[in-house]
Amino acid sequence: MAVQGDSTCTSFDDVQSSGAYADVSVPVLSQIHVSCYVTAANRAAPEFEVLPQHNCVRVANKSSSDGASSGGGAVAAESACVVAPAAEWDFHSVFSSTSPSHAIDFFTEITLPALRTARDGINSNIVVWGVHPTQKFRLLFGKNVGGGGFAPQPEMAVNDVVELYGQLVGMLHAFFSRLDLGSRPLEDEPWRLGISSWVIMNNQAIDLLKSPLGGASTEGGRMPSTQAEPFVSLEATSLATAFRIVQTAKTNRIVRKQNAESVHFFVRLAIFHGGQVSTVHLVDLVDQKEFQDPVLNQEKYELYNTLQRLRQPLSSPRQSGCMGGADLMSSTGNMVLSNFMLPLLTANAKTFLYANVIDSRSSLRECVQMLNAVANIRGFASLNREVSNANTIVLRPEVDAVELATTESLLPSVVGSSPSMPFMPTKPDKFTLEAFKKAGLHPCVLEPPNLNGLDSKTAEKVQAADATLLRKNYDALLSIVREQQQAKEAAEARATEALHDQEELRAMFEVQIENMKLANVGLRSKVRALENRTSLPQVFEQYEQELRILHAQVEELQARNVALELRATGDGSVGPSGSLSEIKKKYQQVVEEKLALERELMEHRKRERHHQVHSRLAGESTRRVDQLSRDLNNKEEDLVAARLSKQRLSAEMNQALEKADQLHHENEKLLQEKAVTTEELLATRMYLASLENEKKKASILDRFVEKHGDRMNKLRQHGQSSSGNWRRDQYARECEDKLLASVKRSLPQAVPLCNKLLRRLEIQELSLREFSEREIDFINLLVELVSDQPTVSLKHMIEQEMNKLQSC
Repeated sequence: MAVQGDSTCTSFDDVQSSGAYADVSVPVLSQIHVSCYVTAANRAAPEFEVLPQHNCVRVANKSSSDGASSGGGAVAAESACVVAPAAEWDFHSVFSSTSPSHAIDFFTEITLPALRTARDGINSNIVVWGVHPTQKFRLLFGKNVGGGGFAPQPEMAVNDVVELYGQLVGMLHAFFSRLDLGSRPLEDEPWRLGISSWVIMNNQAIDLLKSPLGGASTEGGRMPSTQAEPFVSLEATSLATAFRIVQTAKTNRIVRKQNAESVHFFVRLAIFHGGQVSTVHLVDLVDQKEFQDPVLNQEKYELYNTLQRLRQPLSSPRQSGCMGGADLMSSTGNMVLSNFMLPLLTANAKTFLYANVIDSRSSLRECVQMLNAVANIRGFASLNREVSNANTIVLRPEVDAVELATTESLLPSVVGSSPSMPFMPTKPDKFTLEAFKKAGLHPCVLEPPNLNGLDSKTAEKVQAADATLLRKNYDALLSIVREQQQAKEAAEARATEALHDQEELRAMFEVQIENMKLANVGLRSKVRALENRTSLPQVFEQYEQELRILHAQVEELQARNVALELRATGDGSVGPSGSLSEIKKKYQQVVEEKLALERELMEHRKRERHHQVHSRLAGESTRRVDQLSRDLNNKEEDLVAARLSKQRLSAEMNQALEKADQLHHENEKLLQEKAVTTEELLATRMYLASLENEKKKASILDRFVEKHGDRMNKLRQHGQSSSGNWRRDQYARECEDKLLASVKRSLPQAVPLCNKLLRRLEIQELSLREFSEREIDFINLLVELVSDQPTVSLKHMIEQEMNKLQSC
């Protein structure tokens, strides 16, 4: 069904050298798509105004007094790490709360693009963050036991799967249904999927799919390194297998969550195709609220710090290449969550950051903090920065550290422990130099202009001209990259077509070979049938032996012929030309005579073989005729014996029929006597049964009278001693004790009255139980009196039902 982590690494070794991280020709870098959804919890007086057409969220227009009372506290209570709340927050997309199904909108706007990006060979991430923990977890992963624990069927609609099982199972359904394959060309290699899952709780990363035999946690305070144990990656071959793996991870998450206040839930899908690997991370962060745990507060502070640094604009495009990566790496704290979230936000991937906001005044502070943290992040503009060759050498340690944290902490079980690929080649190749030359670009980065001694206006003009030149160079580089990408795609298409043609030819040849093998098998079966039917195998063996002898003679004659030709050639070079021609004519005549003799010899041998075959066939026919005559004589003797035995059997049959008639007459007499005896026996049994029935009824009445005659008076007289058997269960006894104790504490003068009431209650219960038992016995008495044969099963059934009523 699935394979564990080590075996997965071994089976996907071919991906290490050509994975998604190693594809340096794709200039993606980090892309962040920020979206927001406001849950309308307070429809009467909303705090936020959602504008999907403008992709923004605003503060609702209220009176000055309402605004001061509702927004003043939240603004004054903002923490130091968060910017003051604004009146409007911009996003890439904003979901409307009036939509019929938010799950389907989320699947269309975020989940499908993430899957399409991964199918195209680019890593993607879905990070969900919000105030309501249950709502965002169900949106992403469904309920703890989605659909009653039953796996989704492949024939189900995608919308139904998303509504019932969540975004993750909807993505798996789309993957295994081959929906929305993206722009990658179809290849013969199959698609393969690996699933990993872990949680971060108490500053530890715990693998949810690892067997409990070994440890599965990464201690906080250190970056995940090559010595850390990789997360287990289970291969899912079908939708049912993937659903079972996801359910196992969710169940283990519930078990782990018992030991912590809240956990961060991670799920990674590794997609293997064509020797490359791309990943999809689905992350559910803890709900945004005020924590008492210092670990959770530190995680929250470091996450806010990372988002804030992503939002800060850099001073110039030239400083973005050498200061951006170092700034972000220096901001990494000691928390495990930061070590996992930083690569997701800054690595070579497309990240969908989703914020779930509740429109409630009680959660206004947390909502404003989260909106200020995630809003206005324009990832496509602020993070797609040019990295020059000169600055790449300076950034080498930081970039290697980011790639190491990405490839070995998040994907160790997929791409193994191989050294990370370089972010950019240190030396441009020949093709790159030719492309730069064709585009009119310099192969190395130009030095910044010298502004010493210039006034402010001239310096601004020089800087503007330099920025324009940089923009032109950047556009030219993008055109080169696009041409290279188009050429690569065309080459891949041609290679795919060539492979397809090769596979078709190979399949055609294999079909022809299989047909020839089938024909050979048929011919062999026919030869075996002929060999078993006749004595021709010896003739065939003799014929093959003669053929081998003839082939040997032909080879010997050819060798002699070559030797004679060589000798004749040598003699011709010494003697006159006339003698040479005569020798050739004589040799030709000898050869013709030899061929004629060989033909006659072959004809004589063929006649001899035909004569042998016919003689053997005649001998076999004679033997068969003799055998058939012997068989015919034997069958005639058997026929005579059968006729004699038939006559003897007919005589014995006549004697048996006469005896049978005699026995039939005797049997009729015995049947008449048996009928008379049966009538007498039946009458006797009926009389005895009536007597027995009367005795049973009398005994039943005696038992009932004996049991319930004076039992009630005895129980009332001796109720104190015998009431122990009639007391209620332990719960009723405890309730009585509690009632008596409470009465003693509150009303001591009412204790005797309470004791009398309890005693009266016991007497009433005793009477009810006696009456119920008497009723049961009376019903049984009636059943047994009415029927001649009392039904024991009905009696037991009534007793069981009455016992159930008494126990209740």
